[in-house]
Amino acid sequence: MALLASRSLKVIGLLTIALLFVSGCGKKITMDSGMAPKWGRIAVMPVINKTTEPQASALLRTYAIEAIYNKGYKKLPAQIIDEQLAENARETPPPPPQVAGKVLGVDALLYCTLTEWKKSEMTAYASISATATFELRSAANGEVLWHNSQTIVKRSVHPFKKELQELMLMDFESSVVELVDSGMASLPTGSDFIAKDPLKKSKYEGWF
Repeated sequence: MALLASRSLKVIGLLTIALLFVSGCGKKITMDSGMAPKWGRIAVMPVINKTTEPQASALLRTYAIEAIYNKGYKKLPAQIIDEQLAENARETPPPPPQVAGKVLGVDALLYCTLTEWKKSEMTAYASISATATFELRSAANGEVLWHNSQTIVKRSVHPFKKELQELMLMDFESSVVELVDSGMASLPTGSDFIAKDPLKKSKYEGWF
């Protein structure tokens, strides 16, 4: 009898461990789960550039807009955003989220800040170090809905200077892409998000 009770306790213990393990394996929340945020339209505001690299900040905004679209939100081109803001501008500083959101007709606004862009080159070695912050604010009340900061470092090695400089040129744009992709990876997906199967090619391959 005591042996049977001991075995029962062991079984209960194993089941408890199994349940704890399953409950700890969470999954990424998407709109399909009914728990994703209701941000139908997100406007990517002009990048705040705290560096001396204007091309990097311009690319950052371009890829941030693509990232928003790939996350399942409506695409709003930078030109339309800038034109509408310029037409309704009443002050030199950027308008607060509530004002900009009303002008643009969006649910939220993404503010990107390029805080670091450093390039270094030595004999047979070159690197790019970049840092950016991403902040999503509500157009209704200006509340911060999501925030992230990301730093990336790209390194190139080549014994010849010309080839090394060519590698640096290629690393320039790929650094921005990596900065945006990693920085915005945790942004919740929207209602138009289409998940790609990593194990097989989808009919949507090439869309993203």
